[in-house]
Amino acid sequence: MRRSRPVAFFAVLLALSVSSTVLAQGVFKCTVDGKTVYQASPCNGQGKSLELARGPNEQQIQEARIRAAADKSKAFEADARMQQRAQQQTQRVSQNSVGGSRVDCAGLSQRRATAFGRRNGAFRQTRQDNIDRSADVIAANNEIATIEAQMAQAGCARE
Repeated sequence: MRRSRPVAFFAVLLALSVSSTVLAQGVFKCTVDGKTVYQASPCNGQGKSLELARGPNEQQIQEARIRAAADKSKAFEADARMQQRAQQQTQRVSQNSVGGSRVDCAGLSQRRATAFGRRNGAFRQTRQDNIDRSADVIAANNEIATIEAQMAQAGCARE
């Protein structure tokens, strides 16, 4: 009976020492030959223990996704407002230029070609990176229609 007590004592002592080293295991930052190394065991007379931060939990990931979706929505809204303002300014400028006695048919034709280029570029970009650019396409189509109406009103031939 006496023999079992010391054996049990040492078994418990061994289990506690192993579990405490497993639980207390950390990362140590050391300098070896002038280089920084990270290791699981303490450094020889130098270095320090590091506390490593845990990654985000599932709730934080979901919150970040919601914020990203809201930011994306705001960006699309801002882009649509910018396109609308550009279209309105183009219409104002074009209305002012057609009302005069001289119309620059070559300039209108060039603006029309540029608008077609923007529209076709938006189509290509949409196919390439699978991002909706319908606001760009609509704005370019509106500008094309406005320019073509000005060309028709001024008697310019479409090339």
